[in-house]
Amino acid sequence: YPITLNASRSLKSFQCDLSFTITYSSTCPCSAALSRQAIAEKFNQEFNSNPNPTKKDIQDWLNQEQSLSATPHAQRSKATITLSFLQPTTLSLTTLIQEAEQTIQTAVQTIVKRSDEKAFAVKNAKNLMFAEDAVRKLSQWVDSLTSTTGYNITVTHFESLHAHNATATIEKPIN
Repeated sequence: YPITLNASRSLKSFQCDLSFTITYSSTCPCSAALSRQAIAEKFNQEFNSNPNPTKKDIQDWLNQEQSLSATPHAQRSKATITLSFLQPTTLSLTTLIQEAEQTIQTAVQTIVKRSDEKAFAVKNAKNLMFAEDAVRKLSQWVDSLTSTTGYNITVTHFESLHAHNATATIEKPIN
């Protein structure tokens, strides 16, 4: 994890800024909705002549056709979180990183087996998010930390099919 610590102390003041970056996966809510729409349209087209398909007909169709109709796009994303402190703190960096990843809920995986990939895909589908959603979730978590006096959070979703990335920033100035 990239980490930066800037601290200064004088006879009258103390200032510390701790920055760290987490990487996570994000799945676009619009893309997911469009994928569901495309699958529903394909289903209606396929079963138009069969108004009463059996459960097996539907299961067979889903196993064959669903991902051919459309899939939502996901991308690798990162969040850089800078926390400011005006007095020394005993917060654990490891705990902060773990809490940030738990807040986002879709940390990237370094080694993934097929069974893990399925669980990872399900988790992404349950946590659809725009960059703005991610920055909002993280700011709510940081607001719950009582020892911070300010913060800056910047998230970037490295878009997989748009010509630009999506970035959102939120800042709470030092009191």
